[in-house]
This record gives sequence, structure tokens and C-alpha cells, in this order.
Amino acid sequence: MKLQNVAAWVCCAVAAMVFGAGPAAAFTICGNGICESGIPVETNMTCPQDCPAVGDFDGDGVLDPDDNCPFNYNATQANCDQDATGDACDPDNGIWVNGVQDEPCHIDKDTKFLYYNLELYKESQMIDISSCNSPDRWTSYRAKRGSCDFLVPEIDCCMAKIGSQSLCNTGSLWTNSCH
Repeated sequence: MKLQNVAAWVCCAVAAMVFGAGPAAAFTICGNGICESGIPVETNMTCPQDCPAVGDFDGDGVLDPDDNCPFNYNATQANCDQDATGDACDPDNGIWVNGVQDEPCHIDKDTKFLYYNLELYKESQMIDISSCNSPDRWTSYRAKRGSCDFLVPEIDCCMAKIGSQSLCNTGSLWTNSCH
């Protein structure tokens, strides 16, 4: 075994101990294998002057310029939503379109000293139409707010201030049906 190869193995072993990874994980050992720069591990990240511009940082067998997740091991390069980012590192897998919009889902009551507030919440749905099969996303928001004194019955206040026929006239006025 040549001295260069021994030095490369030693650098790689040091990296495995320092970073808790095997030789092929998370970086590419390169250069002449001798850690002459004073940095304990000569990799494509620590010694760019000794290393080729093109490497395989994550060790998945796909060179960085062609890797859709260059810092995450993903040999298959899976990309269910066909964007530029692979599934292994894509924080938003999916192609999202509007589903149900502005659906009333909850009325909240806040009691104050001399009055009470009613707040109508609505929600909207986003649906993934890609092959990712990501679950639907729901967002809720306060759409209306109204105040009434305690002399006004809750259902009357609800109809006058909120106006949500579907929620005000039900027996479950305060039931939260938001997702």
C-alpha cells in the first residue's frame, strides 16, 4: 500500500470518527490524501484547492451537478413532484391546487365583562395533484368578528353579526369542525 493511500485511509478514518459516518457518507475524500492544510480531513469541502470541482458530496453515486439533493443520500434521485429538488431534501413535496375554499367551520365565543365576542372561522383546502400523495392541507382563519351585550341571545347575535346560516342555526353552535 502506497503512503498516499495510507494517508487517505487515515484521513477518511478520522472523518468517520469526527463526523460519525462511514468513508462514503457526507463528503468525498480527495486531493493527495495528505492533510497538509492543517485541516484534519481533506475533503471536497475543506480543501477545494486540492479537490476536483465535481464531486459526489453525499456519496450516493450521482455527481453533484446532476444530483437533485447533493447533500442528502438519494441514489434513486426520486422526485415525485418533478420539481428541481429530490424527495430526500424537498421541504414541500407536492403540486398544490385549491380545493374547498372559504368554508365556515367554527364560531368561537369570548366572554368579556359586559359583552361577548363571536368570531367566525373559515378554512380553505389545498390538494396535492402530484404522484407524491401528500395529505391535504387546510388553513383556517378568522373571517368575521362581532360583539353583543348579554341581553342579546347568542343565536340572534350570531345571525346579526356573523351571518353564517349553516353554523348559527345548528344545535352545535360552538362545535369546532375545522380540520
